[in-house]
Amino acid sequence: MSSVLLERAARSAAAAGAAGLPALSLGIVPPNAPLPRGMHRAVAAPGLDLVLVPGDRFASPRARVAGCVAVQAISPAFLPWPPRRPMAPRTARESTRRSALSLLHALARAQDHVELALLLPVDPPPPPRCDGPAPRADTGPTAGRTWLAARARARAAAESAQSAARSWLCALVERLAAEATSIESTGTGLRVSVCMRRAPETALAEQAAIAASALGAPPKGSGRLLVTGPWPIFSFAQGDPA
Repeated sequence: MSSVLLERAARSAAAAGAAGLPALSLGIVPPNAPLPRGMHRAVAAPGLDLVLVPGDRFASPRARVAGCVAVQAISPAFLPWPPRRPMAPRTARESTRRSALSLLHALARAQDHVELALLLPVDPPPPPRCDGPAPRADTGPTAGRTWLAARARARAAAESAQSAARSWLCALVERLAAEATSIESTGTGLRVSVCMRRAPETALAEQAAIAASALGAPPKGSGRLLVTGPWPIFSFAQGDPA
């Protein structure tokens, strides 16, 4: 699956006219770790090698994410740089040398763990019938009070749905016994990243499904739980590996 994603992302980058861009670093692997075809390594510090890729094939964040997934699939351990931020090899080497000790510890942890993203859609409440521009001053106090009350009910409904969804996600993380980032709001719902022990994709999805089933259906106003991954740890978690 990751090789298909990698090829599609690479073709998109090439179609965007990114030819001639300098090399980039995707992250860090242990010495002698296997790499996908077309990727190379460079020593950055004792026990830490950079993964180097051609900039024209990995110009977009999507291509870099696909490349990180491909590395994780065959390497015993991998720490990615944030895919949203292109990292030049020289900058990556300097960053690695500054934080070599902490990166060695993080790389050892990455050998046993991956990241899953748990996404819970939260539907916005239906707008009140009078939801619209505030009434004009000449429409009288009754119309104004009705409009304000409707707006307050809509806000309260939205806050209640968000609170219930957050509580459900927190309970899910506890059942998974996983370290997690703080829950963040997205344009369509809530997302949390959890650190899980390495396992096949189907096994990880089953763990999440069993934990969610034990909690019962998501609260009213929420959609079906979506699980994406496994990703290399620190792919979406808050903070960088270095």
